[in-house]
Amino acid sequence: MKTAVFAVTQSGAKLADQIACQFDYDLFVKKGRYDTLSRLNFHDYDSLSNCLKDTFHSYDALIFIMATGIVVRTLAPFIIDKRSDPAVLVLDEKAQHVISLLSGHIGGANALTKNLALFLGADPVITTATDVNEKIAVDLLAESLNLSMEPFDHLKYINAEIVQGNPVDFFIDQALTNAPYYIKKLQACQIDAKLMELKAATCFSRSSVILTEQVNIPSGAGLLFLKPRKLVIGIGCRRDTTQTEILQAIQSACEKIGKSMHDIACIASTVVKKDEQGLIAASKTLSVPLYFYENVPMQHMIDLYNLDISPFVTKQIGIGNVCEAAVLIASQSKKILLHKTKLTKVTVAIAWEK
Repeated sequence: MKTAVFAVTQSGAKLADQIACQFDYDLFVKKGRYDTLSRLNFHDYDSLSNCLKDTFHSYDALIFIMATGIVVRTLAPFIIDKRSDPAVLVLDEKAQHVISLLSGHIGGANALTKNLALFLGADPVITTATDVNEKIAVDLLAESLNLSMEPFDHLKYINAEIVQGNPVDFFIDQALTNAPYYIKKLQACQIDAKLMELKAATCFSRSSVILTEQVNIPSGAGLLFLKPRKLVIGIGCRRDTTQTEILQAIQSACEKIGKSMHDIACIASTVVKKDEQGLIAASKTLSVPLYFYENVPMQHMIDLYNLDISPFVTKQIGIGNVCEAAVLIASQSKKILLHKTKLTKVTVAIAWEK
């Protein structure tokens, strides 16, 4: 996880420095509140609010060593959705407590809280109902298995049923690719999932979680579908790169992360490549949509996530990073599975779709 630690006092800065050095996190300290820090490369700031404008969406996790009230008030304008917000932790400057404040399950704040508390010898403070009651949280399960949740609004109802001790059934569509794999994974979580033939007319007698790849299944109240996430491929390529060269690069990139080209949801690139015949042909061969983005939104991604840039590419098309910038826009995710990888005439980056 790309993580940043923030401190506002001198005592907090010393603790933040210790954490940043131990885990190789980025360090942000208020100006004038530090004397000597072990971390040679750190950032100072005048205003925490202004600092977070540039950093909130650039990190997977944010750790604050300051009063919880300060953090809550400062973060309020930036919070959007638990599926995209970073994990947020708060510590007191004596390291007595580590609080999981935001994005406990999907963002990984609860797990990070436990790990950091163990390192510091502090008390982990976790308030999510499923954790407190030692129940399985479906969003945590989905995140661990790289499954999307549809419709997402039903998640809170399902988790509430589990916390209250009400029965929730788990089913696995027998047509699901690698169904035996998911059965074993759920069994490891002490979940007895049943194989079933899922049809549009299938009726469920009570709240249920269904693992499937099917689309357009009617979603009644109390039903939550977990579906394997697809991959988004960001592509940069030289002029007149052939379809074969692009497909070979995509296949090689997918193999690097243990995935198949059958898992691809879409391909994304720069608008400069909208007439690139090899790229267009590759998307048709894979039967996936191809999206092109203008320089302005792509440059925004480059600046927001501090992406590496190529002076040569900048000179050619006006921006210095194509594949990573495109994949971040198309996936609506800040978690890149495979960062920019050069493969002959093609650069590839891969992310999960949101």
